[in-house]
Amino acid sequence: MRRDIGRYRVVVVTGVAGWGKTTAVMQVVRERSAACLVIDRRHAHPARFVGGLADALRQRGCDVSVPLPEAGSAEERVWQPAMDQLCRTLEELGRELVVVFDDLQELPSDAAALRVLADLCRGAPEALRLVLITRHQLPFSLTRLRGRGLVGDVDTRQLELDRGEVEVLLRAEVEKASAGLIDRVWECTGGWPAAVRIAIDAIGRTGEGKWAAALDALVRPGGRLREYVLEEVLACEPDRVVDLLRQLAVLGCVSVSVCRGLGWEDAADLLPELARRGLVRTADGDAGQWSLIRPLAGVLSSESVMTTQDAAALHRTAADVYRREGDYARALRHLTTAADYRAAARLLAEHGEAMVESGHGDVVLAASGVAPAEVDRPRITPVLGHARYVRGQLDEAMAAFDAVAHSDPLDAGLAWRMGLIAFARAEFDEALTIFRRAELGSADADEAQLLAWAARTHLQVGHRDRCAELVARALAVAHGCGDQVALATAYSAHADLAIHDGDRLRGEADLAAAQRAAQAGGSLLQQLGIDVTRAFHLLELGLPHQALRETGCALRMAEQSGHATLAAFALTHRATAEARIGRMEEALCDFRAARDLFASIGSRFISRPLCGIAEAHRVRGELAQAAAAYQEALEAAESHHEAYSLSYALTGLARVSVIDDPDAAVDYADQAVALGPGHRQVQALLTRGWVALATNEPDTARIHASHAAALARRRRDRPGLAEALELTVLASPSPGEHGVLAAEAAQIWQELGYPIDHAFAQLIVAGAATHVTSAAAEAAVRLLHQHRVRTTPPQAAGPLAVLLHRERRVSIRTLGALQVFRDGKPVASAEWHSKKARQLVRILTARHGRPIAREQLMELLWPKEDPARTSNRLSVLLSTVRTVLQPSGAPGQPVLLVSDRDAVWLDLDHVDVDVECFLALAGPALDAHTRGSAAATAQLITAEAAYTGDFLEDTPYQEWAIPLREEARTTYLNVLRALTTRLRDAEDVDRMTRYALRLLAYDAYDEQAHLDLVRGLVRARRRGEARRRYRVYCQRMKQLDVTPAPFPNR
Repeated sequence: MRRDIGRYRVVVVTGVAGWGKTTAVMQVVRERSAACLVIDRRHAHPARFVGGLADALRQRGCDVSVPLPEAGSAEERVWQPAMDQLCRTLEELGRELVVVFDDLQELPSDAAALRVLADLCRGAPEALRLVLITRHQLPFSLTRLRGRGLVGDVDTRQLELDRGEVEVLLRAEVEKASAGLIDRVWECTGGWPAAVRIAIDAIGRTGEGKWAAALDALVRPGGRLREYVLEEVLACEPDRVVDLLRQLAVLGCVSVSVCRGLGWEDAADLLPELARRGLVRTADGDAGQWSLIRPLAGVLSSESVMTTQDAAALHRTAADVYRREGDYARALRHLTTAADYRAAARLLAEHGEAMVESGHGDVVLAASGVAPAEVDRPRITPVLGHARYVRGQLDEAMAAFDAVAHSDPLDAGLAWRMGLIAFARAEFDEALTIFRRAELGSADADEAQLLAWAARTHLQVGHRDRCAELVARALAVAHGCGDQVALATAYSAHADLAIHDGDRLRGEADLAAAQRAAQAGGSLLQQLGIDVTRAFHLLELGLPHQALRETGCALRMAEQSGHATLAAFALTHRATAEARIGRMEEALCDFRAARDLFASIGSRFISRPLCGIAEAHRVRGELAQAAAAYQEALEAAESHHEAYSLSYALTGLARVSVIDDPDAAVDYADQAVALGPGHRQVQALLTRGWVALATNEPDTARIHASHAAALARRRRDRPGLAEALELTVLASPSPGEHGVLAAEAAQIWQELGYPIDHAFAQLIVAGAATHVTSAAAEAAVRLLHQHRVRTTPPQAAGPLAVLLHRERRVSIRTLGALQVFRDGKPVASAEWHSKKARQLVRILTARHGRPIAREQLMELLWPKEDPARTSNRLSVLLSTVRTVLQPSGAPGQPVLLVSDRDAVWLDLDHVDVDVECFLALAGPALDAHTRGSAAATAQLITAEAAYTGDFLEDTPYQEWAIPLREEARTTYLNVLRALTTRLRDAEDVDRMTRYALRLLAYDAYDEQAHLDLVRGLVRARRRGEARRRYRVYCQRMKQLDVTPAPFPNR
């Protein structure tokens, strides 16, 4: 509105009572020079109107002297000179002036003052801005001014409160308001300001346990919202408008054609006008449907002015209009509401299948309670069963089909629908058994559907040739019968086969043909399935960004149609795309949602998102979680012999188990390779190669890399090719001689938009993973840390594991509990022989690599014992620790645990200690922050990611550990403070919030962190969150007897 008032000569603000028109306008114009004239019926005469305007201008300091005409004359020749003089006076002011005319609806439509106002609008000086506030459409035309771009309109769509604004208002009154209560207030008020205010007042006067009841009571007889609507809104409307609103309350939402069918011939003009004034809205997701605003609907729905018979007649009229227009779903909804079961059953039998295909299975299911005597069971039961399948009610759907599947052979239409349920459960043997029970030979649409789904089922279990035979027959039958929906299914099956074979061009052509057929057949479900298949195809091509867009469309259609199975697949594909572009947290969230959705419908396709969850954990180095998810996926995949998930789980288990059980890893990889051609064959070969390299079989690794590269080229699998190039380089006896291949792999990952894989490739190019020297490698490590990818052992089989193995054979993890890794594998407890050996390592890591005197060391290990007795013990202990730390391999390697006659120390040049790595990263990062370097944020993020816990958390009470623990912890808090400040200033609110909350988890009383968090949320206009965090801050300061700083409004 602020922009409109500065841009247009005239701004018209329209809305019925309660929309906050005047409040909103006055908040905007208070920053400008503005005058306001509140209209009442006395201003109907031109003299009083002009006089009132002159008075309003004088109150704003304008020197206005206008000769007013006699009050008894309303002729233009009498008052026009006065208006001309007023306009000249305003023009001479030489500055912008806003004049607000409020409550224009108070003037009769024939009032002479309206002619004065119309002339003022048309002839106002350049610097004059007019704001006209009214509850009704203006009784004079501004068409010519609109044509010149001089008129702006503000209606109730701009005045309604959004959920965030409702939250701020509610929490200002009710501190304990939950998200559920905020949603309830938002839903029942629809953002109508008056309704919001009434609702909040009602909640404020009621106890916490009675809030829901208080909201319900608002629209009942005697309720404040009901009284407001009746007295302030409906009482001001013409009877014909009130009658239309009551009919809309009964019907829910209607089209213009339905209104015309009910006798409202001017509906095309009337409904948009009522929408501008805030009485009706276009229905969500459909601009052609209109409904009452929610508070008005609640009030009018509770009235009893219309009989049941009259309401049923309205619904039947609406149903008749929709049926003639071919909108069978809306027709069915109205017939069901009217309890016209006979007509509803007839409509279901004739058009039920089309309704389900067009995404209206919910309407079909809502009508399933029609009286049994009215149901044509043989025709309707399959329709209801298919609708239940779409909604994910697989058991109920199968029960419905079983009720009419009395004997073999089955009708083809019944058989393919029953088989589809088994397919959705991933019960492929059961699906094939059902398909074989069908009677074929009719060469109709149902036979084409059956053949296509049988083909897809065979492909899932690896029967490629049988799939090809059936899909050819499906296409022939579909083309022969001319059914577009069946043709779409057949082309989709043909695309599956092409993608499986690696024939990407044919797959793309098949999907395009399927899309055209689905659109021609009006099948939303087919279009949804095609989008899901296309997203999978794009992922196989290594195009995650395009797949992400495709899944967005698919999920919107899945929400519209309620198709649970395809929604789960779409979520899985979206998560896969997110993981590949580095959005791991979002990916894990979507994978888990898909897992839960598959579980809720009882589908063993749950193995797909489980594999995705495992893969995300594997990439981040969270190997225990990865192994658990892969194992769960393998058990699900083995139970139904689904080749894709089986290969995925086997390759994942091979990679993560190679550390502890190399023989099992080889077995898993060999099983994956033995599955033969298909989507995951390249990955199976690569996994076998990485496992070979991890078990010191570089020749075997090179063979598998060569085979994988050749197959990836044939299949246009660019991600597979890039990884094959990496394996080739790292399996070579002289990796430095293959720099071109490593650079090519890095280029492929960069072009595809895989940031994590590109970082791995950059490390291969640089030849190191930690303590790197090249700028590119340093940037790669920072990026990995930003994505929460660990760059320390142990790692699953893959590029990072190879690089870490070559760079540093021993690493000690002290941030958290002590862990020692040798050659990338954790040292087994049995190798230590005693707790004292582990304690010796702890003490040495706390020294920053400085020597510690033997006497001091003996006192720490064996306090108050005779040094003569403990000297030999120390020598034995040093020998044990050297054996633990000394990596296997060729002799001549540097000594890691160094000692002489007087002292003992760790050689940090040859041992990785994570706390030292953290401090080495944090120091330069904090220096860069102090200097104001632009690169400081990335450096700080890298340092923060390297801090995985306090130093030696498993020995919290040892005094010798406290200095380094405090140093590391203080440094970490400084890193978090610097990060929070920089991200707040950069208005990167999401990341700022994450790091500020981490800081407060360590120090709940850090006042600056609290205020930074609140300021960042305020700047992002997330005022509800800001208020919540400010209350937490105030509570913490109160505990310290510190006066809180005021709420930061900027």
